[in-house]
Amino acid sequence: MAGIGNHKQGKTRTSGKIVRTANSSESNWLSDTKLSRINLMKKRLRVLCADDADTCELITAILGISDVEVKSVYTVADAWRTAQTEAFDLFLLETRLPDGNGFDLCRRLSKLAPRTPIVFNSCEAYPIDRQKGLAAGAAAYLVKPYFGDFAAAILQIIKTNGKPPLITPRTSPFNRQRRIAA
Repeated sequence: MAGIGNHKQGKTRTSGKIVRTANSSESNWLSDTKLSRINLMKKRLRVLCADDADTCELITAILGISDVEVKSVYTVADAWRTAQTEAFDLFLLETRLPDGNGFDLCRRLSKLAPRTPIVFNSCEAYPIDRQKGLAAGAAAYLVKPYFGDFAAAILQIIKTNGKPPLITPRTSPFNRQRRIAA
């Protein structure tokens, strides 16, 4: 069956593979091998997680499903050293670390990599803690345990480069419910 072509549909069968062609000319279309090379060149997202070992392991498992690489560190010193030598798409911090606090680390990371979003994932749930985190330069402050889709939230923050999506009165889900009920 090798070499049998159907030129009207723009497909050619060669050794079991169907290669799409434009008017029987393969010059306008990428071959299967070029497409696979392009997919391999896609950059894998990287997150630096500074938290305790159990939380880092859990975050690695959750984000790993979305093909996000997580580098785990457990101290402020390790986080700082790693951030200086490697590039990341997001910093995920706990407020309490054994050798310091995440707020000071956040300020330092903001100066080191101003375009990299920082997110706190903390057990400290008081409004003052959230305010301190955002004032230190964090894009978001998540409280443990997070009951939403954690991976989707992190990926959204990376995608918007740390800018939370705006909710206007028109796009708010609460307004939609009121309009439907009214």
